[in-house]
Amino acid sequence: MPQINDTFGLLGVTLDGKYEVASIVAEGGFGIVYRATHVALQKVVALKVLKVPVEFSSPTRVAFLEKFTLEARLIAALDHPAIVRVLDFGASRMPASSCGGASGATDDA
Repeated sequence: MPQINDTFGLLGVTLDGKYEVASIVAEGGFGIVYRATHVALQKVVALKVLKVPVEFSSPTRVAFLEKFTLEARLIAALDHPAIVRVLDFGASRMPASSCGGASGATDDA
């Protein structure tokens, strides 16, 4: 398995005072998925962090973050055993959402 670069510098960091970031699970074209622990709940989660293109103008970035928020809300409304459940989302430092039950991010991983 190839080494994945920690583009966001989150390994070993506590993100937004909520998530202790432990390892990288996977990387795709739109983001990186980290294995993290929700500090207050002591629950292992998958933390998906989106890659926002640096060339986005301010209005384009705002639109991108609005679409991210809409996507997180839509996925959170879904309830099906084949769909990863969204537990939280935010964009204070970078757009990110946390999900439970993701392969490679569970206590069994």
